[in-house]
Amino acid sequence: MEIGDKSMNKKKITAVLLALLLVVAYLFSGKIINKLYLRGYEKEKIQGANRYETIISCGEGYWDNPKEAILINTGDIGSAMSAVPYAYANNIPLLLTEQGDLSSEIRKFIKENHLKKVYVLGGIRAVSKRVERDVERTGAKVERIIQINRGDISNTFAEMTVKQSKSKEMFVIFDGKNGYSIGVSILGKAAEKGMPILTVNESNLYKAAEFARENGIEKTYVIGRFNELNSTIDKVFPNVHRISGKDKFEVNRNVIKEFYDMDKVDKVYVVKGGNLIKGKTLNVGEFVNSIAAVPRIAKTGEPILINDTEYIQDDVMDFLKKYNIKKLCSVGFEIKKTSVINLDSDVARIVTSFILIIMIALITFRALKG
Repeated sequence: MEIGDKSMNKKKITAVLLALLLVVAYLFSGKIINKLYLRGYEKEKIQGANRYETIISCGEGYWDNPKEAILINTGDIGSAMSAVPYAYANNIPLLLTEQGDLSSEIRKFIKENHLKKVYVLGGIRAVSKRVERDVERTGAKVERIIQINRGDISNTFAEMTVKQSKSKEMFVIFDGKNGYSIGVSILGKAAEKGMPILTVNESNLYKAAEFARENGIEKTYVIGRFNELNSTIDKVFPNVHRISGKDKFEVNRNVIKEFYDMDKVDKVYVVKGGNLIKGKTLNVGEFVNSIAAVPRIAKTGEPILINDTEYIQDDVMDFLKKYNIKKLCSVGFEIKKTSVINLDSDVARIVTSFILIIMIALITFRALKG
């Protein structure tokens, strides 16, 4: 074999080894970056195989031998939020279901805890007769709470909450997807202090104001922006105190600063605040995770921190550093970082795969050409 041939074979072997090295580096780089990410922080997660397991995992050890539960359609986040203070005060787990199918996890929870009664929120369009029968087969009695609209449901739970807690303060959030993504910020404090949460829109605004008058509410915390309703809200509710911001993240941080002693906060529960799916609909499962966290955050006095990505966003990281918060518990997902550049996960995979293919092709081409 000629010296030139040996040199050519050596270059080919080197090219193959380099290509293999790139593939290995590509496969394991994410794990290495993630291991080094947020060093100095304590990270934990509460994440079940699905949203129903996550709900149950969050509540374990924080419910005290419950005898009743409230069952709500997963899409009815506004009603679920309104129910939070009353449910927490009465040791009643908030459980969620699809309209026509009760998950095996929720069925098992009802049966194993020997629940005596399950309040089903809404008519059969919200929770079907089939689901009702599934609940009854566990041995629990079913009682439906049916109201004409969500505003009525909001008022119903508000009245039940105030009757028990005697609270003179209340929260008002906008009855809509944007309002819900902001409203998750106040769930823990509403539960802890027994403050009713009213979801408000044009159709039920004055009914909510009537509730405030009849129940002697002295202070109204208005969370977020209400667009064309802004000026009216100031007129119809007592002693309005606004907590707002440029987006849901800033509102969330302002809520934390308003209601928590920042010198004592050393742990936060990190949740996603309703990401858009393909730019159109909001991810309901992310709201479910916020509601699931309530039993913990209300008892421990630790706030919810909204972060819509798996890695910690820059403004959120600045907040953590400013107040020296080192303990992070993510609910429904794992905090991680698998690339140096922050991109959407699908985009990141496409970009890195493309770069890898180009580099391997160049190495191989040079080796063969040489």
